Amino acid sequence: MADAADKAENLVDKAKDAVSDAADTAKDKAQDVADSAKDAADTAKDKAQEAGGEAKKAAGDATGDSDLKAEGSADKAKAQTKQAADKAGDAAEDVAGKAKEAASSVADQAKEVADTTKGAVSDAKEQAKEVAEGAKKEAQQTVSQIRSTVEDIDSRDVQKAAQNPAVIGAIVAAVIAAIAIVVARRR
Repeated sequence: MADAADKAENLVDKAKDAVSDAADTAKDKAQDVADSAKDAADTAKDKAQEAGGEAKKAAGDATGDSDLKAEGSADKAKAQTKQAADKAGDAAEDVAGKAKEAASSVADQAKEVADTTKGAVSDAKEQAKEVAEGAKKEAQQTVSQIRSTVEDIDSRDVQKAAQNPAVIGAIVAAVIAAIAIVVARRR
């Protein structure tokens, strides 16, 4: 009965873990989509700023306005710097994501090992319980046989045996042997 309850509890735990994992995956995917959209918007903004800077620079060249040309070059450089920083940040996030995946994989493997170990311990516990119950039954049978034998002994036989040292020695040896057998079976 307890075994069935343990199995049911394990199944419930696995179901909870699966639901939690699915929720985490959905949350991660949604965050990835949101991040991708934000990155695309930032890239478009940076490209627009770069194009605007290029246009200002060209207008400064065309009109001979060195301030406008310098401002255009600065805007273009600023946009290119921002794009390079975004690429570096994306690369760092990729590395962090891969590290997180690797850590998650190791954690999953560790959980599998723990679950397997838990199962093995449970099995060993059950086997030890069965062995102990078997040893208890054997000991009870041995005690029952000894009682039966003792009850079958006639009191006159006991009086005669009590006077014979060889019989007393044999009885003591038999009792010691019976005790040794019981002790050996319990180990």
